[in-house]
Amino acid sequence: MASASAFYRAIQSVRQRDMDLTAWLEFFVTGLATQLEEVQASGAAAIRADVVARAHGLNSRQGAVLAELFSAGRLDSV
Repeated sequence: MASASAFYRAIQSVRQRDMDLTAWLEFFVTGLATQLEEVQASGAAAIRADVVARAHGLNSRQGAVLAELFSAGRLDSV
């Protein structure tokens, strides 16, 4: 996660470099890529948990616990 100081440095660089947005865009794209990776990992964990829960006839509460374990990286496969 990017710090507030990194954010302000990226914004300040735009002013210091005669409105050159390069540093800000690099900051933004890096943050966006990080967020997309987190969403992808979370989605993959939810799908894995759903597949396992259905295969083993787990109820919704058990499936939710399984999803949390996959999401937290405490469980790789079943």
